[in-house]
Amino acid sequence: MNLYAQLNQTNENYGGNRTEDDLNERTKDSGKFNQREMEKVNTIDIAKLGAEIGMEAKEQTLPNGKVVKSLVWDQENLLKAVNAVKHLSEEGKPVRITGAAPAWLVSALTHTVHPCPVGVYVPQIGKDVDIPRLAHGEVNPEGEVAFKTTEKGDAVLVEFNMDLPEGITTYDENNLSKVVVPEIAQGKAVYLSGKGPNYLTVAIAETYAHTNSSVSLFQPGVGYTCSITHSRSKRLGDLTKDPLGKEEVKEKLTASKETSKKEQMSK
Repeated sequence: MNLYAQLNQTNENYGGNRTEDDLNERTKDSGKFNQREMEKVNTIDIAKLGAEIGMEAKEQTLPNGKVVKSLVWDQENLLKAVNAVKHLSEEGKPVRITGAAPAWLVSALTHTVHPCPVGVYVPQIGKDVDIPRLAHGEVNPEGEVAFKTTEKGDAVLVEFNMDLPEGITTYDENNLSKVVVPEIAQGKAVYLSGKGPNYLTVAIAETYAHTNSSVSLFQPGVGYTCSITHSRSKRLGDLTKDPLGKEEVKEKLTASKETSKKEQMSK
């Protein structure tokens, strides 16, 4: 029911005889109310933030061949963006993040404004999704997310996938608070890799933000970008290509095979 219909219904219920001018006044009052509500929230608009720190949209070719103009974020601009919004953490207001952005950027901004509550606007569903603090422990199937962890030294790779019911292709934001992330020893560096909406990835990252030395998020074709750090040896935006050293192991195996092959040929 739209606003005019609601007001007319109220009119009838109370036996009133409001004019259209009365309704227009009520509409204006409602607009003022919405404005007052918005003033209670700090909004980080990604496009405006980029412009504020001097970024310009560049042409990008999507996998489907379509050419679009978008902001290309890197470490330098990440550090500028974080510096531009860090004052919001002192204001204590809820923060909403809106606009297209890689998950690692949204994660970094979310952590920067802590302890302010953060919501991420999702245009597909037309609303903000609040980023909750998730629990650590045994996996809860109701969260509809499956996890796998692999450790090597101080690095822990956390892989996740949406574990959706058959025939369902989109994640239900109402299940976000039910997600339980795997327990990981405190102080280790966490590397996240998985498919899902930004708010899911950011919620998982933020859950490790206060227990682990750093959190880095995977970006296909690029590597793991650090979005949260408490370590002097890792800066925001630092890129890690291979946190578990798998490529190094592969290279050693290849070299070993080549050496063995040469030895066999020389006999």
